Order: sequence, then structure tokens, then C-alpha cells
Amino acid sequence: MVGAFYAEEIGVGHALLLAKLQPDQQEKALAQCFREEWAGGGKNATQIMLPVRHLKQWIEHQLLLILKLAPFDKRDAQLVPSAGSCVNCPKRTGHDKLLFTEWREDACTDPTCYAAKVEAHIAKTVASKPELIQISRGYSRREEGSTVLPRNRYTEIRTEKPASKDEGKGPEFKVCKFTREAIITRVNEAHDAIRKWMAANRRESAGHSWEIYGDPTSDPADTETTVVYLLT
Repeated sequence: MVGAFYAEEIGVGHALLLAKLQPDQQEKALAQCFREEWAGGGKNATQIMLPVRHLKQWIEHQLLLILKLAPFDKRDAQLVPSAGSCVNCPKRTGHDKLLFTEWREDACTDPTCYAAKVEAHIAKTVASKPELIQISRGYSRREEGSTVLPRNRYTEIRTEKPASKDEGKGPEFKVCKFTREAIITRVNEAHDAIRKWMAANRRESAGHSWEIYGDPTSDPADTETTVVYLLT
């Protein structure tokens, strides 16, 4: 990164953003400062430097994890002992607001550590409350012997006030004797598979993904869902 700056391949704005990232993230982020342009039938592509705002948006979408949305206790130093508490972590944007002036919300800049804490939180919670129903956000058939309910096998109760009387009649606004507390223990497997493929093939998301649902079927587990990622 330093070499690219001194060679004037990137500007001051790019360098300042890159310097705030973890060392193992800087190389990937540096690649987002450019795009290749093929013109005139040449054998080699021309490298075009992209605006600083492009790099900033990539960092926001790919690296930052908003801590207020974290399911775990950010003050728990024993959740992952080697990581410690998030409160005093220098990898948190809110730890040094003068350094991370571009981002107002407190965010984690270490996705690996964040994921480890999520996994530890799930394991700890399930161990302390074995009666919890384990659920997944993914639509699929329930695997034989699995204790995890796929999204098409439960209705999530909504706590907010319905927008209308008709909406309030929906099952998601009703609590009955069969209502149980649950915990999300598996994310959508399709998203995980795509992210692993991108990592293995050195591809990056452009920050946009969406799910396309097929025509309804008598069994929701048979409904086709296409997951699409826009790649750079």
C-alpha cells in the first residue's frame, strides 16, 4: 500500500482509508482502488484509479459490521478470551472517533473475530437454555436428525404494531400456546457457499446481493430460491 502511494498510483484519500484497515485487509482493499479497461485491442489492460468514495463504499459493505446489531454482549471479555471485550478493542471504529471520522456508527473492522464471537455466543446460549428452538434463515428441507428448523417451518412473531387491522390478522402478530423462544444458529447456506467461492476464486462482492423467489408450491421447501451476488 505504501509503495502504491509513493508511486502515485493512489491518492491521499485512498491511502488514508487503507491505513485505517487491518494489515491483512489492505491488499484486498487496494485492489478496489482500480478497474481495468481494455481498449484498442491491446494485449494489456489499462488500470484506471477509481474515486475515493468507491473505496469507502466497498469498506462499508465488505468489512464493517455494525456493533449495535451484534447478538452477543460486547462487554463480555470471556466470550472469546483471546479477543477480549469489544469495548476496549482498537479495531472498533468507535474506539477512536478521530481516526474513523468517515463512519458515524460504531462498527467492528475484524469480520473473523466478529464471526468467532457470534459462534461462541450461540454455543453458550444453547448450552444454558437447551429448550431454545434452533432456527435458520434459509429456506430448505429439514435435514434428517437436525435440530434446526428452516425458515419455511416456522413463523416469526413480530413485536411491532401492525400497520392495519387486516395486517394484524396475520399469524406473525399472534401469540399462542405453541409460541416458543428461538435462536438463529445457521445462516443461509447459499450465501455461505457463495462467499466461500468468492474467497477461493479471489472475487469480491460489489456490495449488492438479492434473493429471487420462484413460483409458490404446495410444499414451501420445494420453492426455488435463487441467490444472486453482484461481483466486481
